[in-house]
Amino acid sequence: MTRELAEACKISTKSVERHMATLRDDRSRFEKFKFLTEDVISGIATAGAKGDSKAAKLFMEIVEDFVPKKSVNVIQSNPYSQLSDEALESQIQKRANGNISDESEDTGQSRED
Repeated sequence: MTRELAEACKISTKSVERHMATLRDDRSRFEKFKFLTEDVISGIATAGAKGDSKAAKLFMEIVEDFVPKKSVNVIQSNPYSQLSDEALESQIQKRANGNISDESEDTGQSRED
């Protein structure tokens, strides 16, 4: 495993071993605080129940695996999205009757090939 990591990261195996040892040391350093976890979660829950929205959100993220929604910007590239209902219906009728064969004719958009 060490060699594969070293190759993937383009570093020496000795560097990988040193980094892994540091990670093990970091974990053991915080191990002594694990007994506080229950008290911390309880404190967060209490603060959330008293109206602290950040504490409530954090509690939900930790305990309930809550994932906050992210906003998404949608860019419309469909030329029909700008048409009114009446204009769209007219274009559909023209297509259905075979009066329109090219997309550029019915939307007023120019096509570049």
